[in-house]
Amino acid sequence: MVKNTIFSFLTIICTTHLFSNEIVQLIRVSPPTVENIREIQTLGIPVDHAFLRPEVYIEFTASPEDVQILREHGFSIEVIHHDL
Repeated sequence: MVKNTIFSFLTIICTTHLFSNEIVQLIRVSPPTVENIREIQTLGIPVDHAFLRPEVYIEFTASPEDVQILREHGFSIEVIHHDL
């Protein structure tokens, strides 16, 4: 019983540490057209919890991999914070 509890505790600590090292960036994509937002979603990049400044930009969090995908698809991106 004690071994199982210790093992579970160590597993939780290790898992938490692994996921806490994930880099998340705050980015802006311009222009925030309906077509651009749909394409971003089609690429599998979540834009829920985004801040939209109509006709200027959409701001949301993304991984460095997501940023690379967006750049490869021709999006204009500004990284606001490199590691939140």
